[in-house]
Amino acid sequence: MMFFVPQQKMIFIGISGHPQIATIGCNAKSEGWTSSMNISLSAREKECLSWAAQGKSSSEIADIVSISVHTVNFHLKNSMKKLGVNSRTTACLHAVRLGFIDTPAAMHHMT
Repeated sequence: MMFFVPQQKMIFIGISGHPQIATIGCNAKSEGWTSSMNISLSAREKECLSWAAQGKSSSEIADIVSISVHTVNFHLKNSMKKLGVNSRTTACLHAVRLGFIDTPAAMHHMT
């Protein structure tokens, strides 16, 4: 039997639900990630990551932010490179852990 899980639920589970994933980067600030890595994300990179963390596709983000899909992917790839990861989900996880964006649950309660 297969169950359908919306993409935003999958990302949220990945960020806060899975025991192994939930511990990744828990001590990011105390481990010196922000100071030793000197990571800075642009406002647009943070915005695209924030929408991606809520389960939005590149096409949906492009419509919301009024930019092209190519530009969304450009910003997401730049943020992935800066964070040293190879996937959108991992980029969202690290962005949350480092305080660049809020968790999807916190964003949902703000609206």
